Amino acid sequence: MTSKDLLVLDPANNEGYGSARPPCGRDDEVARIVRQVEGPSEFSEAKHAFGHGHGTVLSAFAERMATLAAREGSLQALRDGMSAEQLALAVLGDVRDSLPVLSLLFRALGYPGNGSAWSSDRWRLWPLRRTANHER
Repeated sequence: MTSKDLLVLDPANNEGYGSARPPCGRDDEVARIVRQVEGPSEFSEAKHAFGHGHGTVLSAFAERMATLAAREGSLQALRDGMSAEQLALAVLGDVRDSLPVLSLLFRALGYPGNGSAWSSDRWRLWPLRRTANHER
C-alpha cells in the first residue's frame, strides 16, 4: 500500500462519499486499491496498513458496490464489494459491523444479470449453506 492509497481511504478525505450517487470517481479509486489485494500476502499487508477509519470507508464502498450490482447487474461490482467488506471486517474486527453490507451483497446476487453468479457460485461463495441444518 502506498501513502496515496491510504489517503484515498482516509475518512477525512471522504466527506459525503457514502451519500454520493454511485458510481463516482472515488469509487474507481477505491476499486483500484481493493483489486490490488490479490492474495494472502497482499491481504495481510493491507490489513496491517489500514486503520479503523480506512475500514469504515471500505465498508461504505462495499455498500455502494451492492447498489451498483443490483442496479446494473455488475458482477465486478459484486466482487469488488465482497473483497472490500472482507478487508473492512479484518480491519474493524467485529462481524456485526459487516453483516448489513454482506446482506446487501448477498441480496444483490439475486438481481437480474447476477443470477448466473448465484446459481454457479453459491456454494463456494457462501460456505455456511453447506451445513446439515441449512440443507433441510
